[in-house]
Amino acid sequence: MAEMASMYPISDGQYHWVALLAPPRSAKFLSWLTGWISTLGWQGAASTGTYLGGTIVQSMVVLNYPSYEPQRWQATLMLWAVLAVTLFVNTALIKFLPGLEGVILVLHVVGFFAILIPLVYLAPISSNAFVWSEFTNFSGYSSSGLSWFIGQSASAILFIGYDGACHMAEEVENASINVPRAMFFTIFINGALGFATYIFMLYCFGNPEAALSSPYGLPFVEIFYNALQSKAGTTAMTSVLIAMYIFATFGFVAAASRQAWAFSRNNGLPLSRYFKRVDPRWTIPMYTIALTGVVSALLALINIGSSVAFNAIVSLVTASYLSSYLIPIVLMILKRLRKEPIRFGPWHHGSLGFPINIIAAIYTLITVVFSFFPPSLPVTAESMNYSCVVYGGVIILGVVYYVLRGHKNYIGPSTELEIGE
Repeated sequence: MAEMASMYPISDGQYHWVALLAPPRSAKFLSWLTGWISTLGWQGAASTGTYLGGTIVQSMVVLNYPSYEPQRWQATLMLWAVLAVTLFVNTALIKFLPGLEGVILVLHVVGFFAILIPLVYLAPISSNAFVWSEFTNFSGYSSSGLSWFIGQSASAILFIGYDGACHMAEEVENASINVPRAMFFTIFINGALGFATYIFMLYCFGNPEAALSSPYGLPFVEIFYNALQSKAGTTAMTSVLIAMYIFATFGFVAAASRQAWAFSRNNGLPLSRYFKRVDPRWTIPMYTIALTGVVSALLALINIGSSVAFNAIVSLVTASYLSSYLIPIVLMILKRLRKEPIRFGPWHHGSLGFPINIIAAIYTLITVVFSFFPPSLPVTAESMNYSCVVYGGVIILGVVYYVLRGHKNYIGPSTELEIGE
């Protein structure tokens, strides 16, 4: 993906690369489909950060006030509060966002050690066998291998969203170098810290059944409390995570609004004539920022009726992101197999590019498929993973729109820069 960003650093991202890589007959439709799926993923991701920020705050109330009975509508109000702060940063404080992102990166690394050190020092340590060799299957699936494939899709959250840098490319200096560099270090830093987090959390896990049935609704809160034996300490450590989720939402909303704005420039969305406008005073896509805010606010209403339904929308973020990555990766593989000349940018992997494409495609496809599986058996209305229904429904509605009207309006991105000569 970084190779493609270096070839053509533009806010359109994946759907523009698809237009350049796909055969001419299918380029327009595949480009639109990629843009539609990418829009779905980014809008869902923008709501995910606000949801996590709001619900974790509610879990802290449960921890500190045992008599409190959490209500879903209260979590929704907290979600809206996080959303309001995020929209304020992305509009009134937009000029300070680049500098703020640098500060957030420092806090991200410092926060990692602020949680790691006291947890490892104070928590009862699990055995090496528990971490590295024992398999405990609480899912109800008879096959531990199948259960592992379903569970590993959760780790994919560490490896998605890096295309956010692409959607900010037209606001970045020397984008053909800096954008792929940002994508690479996003994966490198988050991957390294995420893997380390998995390891030390397993060593500090304690009783698995107690953690998974925590009265606070979140297993990691139980792990923190089991280690610290202090509500104040647990609240302080959890507050670091709350801050990181809220800070991450700043970037999610920024990238989601730019992606929707870029797609609207090519009339890819309904009402694109409004969404492609840029506010002349603040020089930001105010309409798509508002669109992202409205979508997140409406998704929060679903949580009032059913947390299961909202969680399904949140879980489809992984499938949507990775689907939008899979299409250009597969097209790049086909281009390499046909030995068609490719004009790379300054960031490329040379002879390693092809095997990297193959590995990426296999991993992405497996993760997308298993992300639709129910997390446990037996399946009930409460435990069912409805993300496949939401994902399929949005795709079907999008294709219907494209057939009836979208194909007439959708211009498709410019292909003046040809990758293959």
